[in-house]
Amino acid sequence: MKTTPSLPATTTGRTGQTSAMSRPEAARPAARVPLSSGKPLSNAQKAAISQTARQAFDIQDRAGQVDGWGSDSKRFETWRREQQAQAVGIASLRECGNNHYRPLMSHFLCLAGKHDTAFTYTVKTGRVKDHGQAEDTHESRETRRALIMQALVDHGHRCDNLSDRYEPHTAASVAAKGGLITAGYVIAIAKGKCRGKALDSLTATQLDQILYTVRNRISAREGKGDTQKRNNAQRKNAPSPSRPSRP
Repeated sequence: MKTTPSLPATTTGRTGQTSAMSRPEAARPAARVPLSSGKPLSNAQKAAISQTARQAFDIQDRAGQVDGWGSDSKRFETWRREQQAQAVGIASLRECGNNHYRPLMSHFLCLAGKHDTAFTYTVKTGRVKDHGQAEDTHESRETRRALIMQALVDHGHRCDNLSDRYEPHTAASVAAKGGLITAGYVIAIAKGKCRGKALDSLTATQLDQILYTVRNRISAREGKGDTQKRNNAQRKNAPSPSRPSRP
């Protein structure tokens, strides 16, 4: 079974010395951003992150918030890698992908005291590069991903006997038909429909298709809606049975 690589407990610099990441107090929480998907960071993006990180480091260092030893450049490099590991779970810029750019910029801008600018990276809008559709914006993608997640949350509440939205008949139907529709199930749907792509790299149109599919499958598990209407699209797209050839 393939396992996801984890960050090493220690990292060794070019001089052979173990960095501050190996110390117990430098332990960081689990990654909050998925591993790299899609294109790697461009040189311009790496430079922007490094420059912003340097500004944040100088401010944090003057405030006495940076530990470490050695030269200024070595202390900065160790600190930057630790902060990256905290922000996205990946210490090396070379291993980061385009999906990590905004979280990293937002993280270092906050450390530099530029919270307003950091917020603009968190809720970035505008057309996504490399896609021609005008409606395919960062905002529209995030809205659709939020709708998918909300559908899963509502589905879970209806099947949770500790929730104030619990529906016994719905829970019984779901249990009889294979259990809850989960995030892992949705990820598998996305990969199956979109040639193995991850949710964070799908266009707004593709996310619309996933949202439609998720809602339909939740309704099917819960025993709600008109099964005939729900399957009409699938029947229309199904291949016609082959007819026997005439003698």
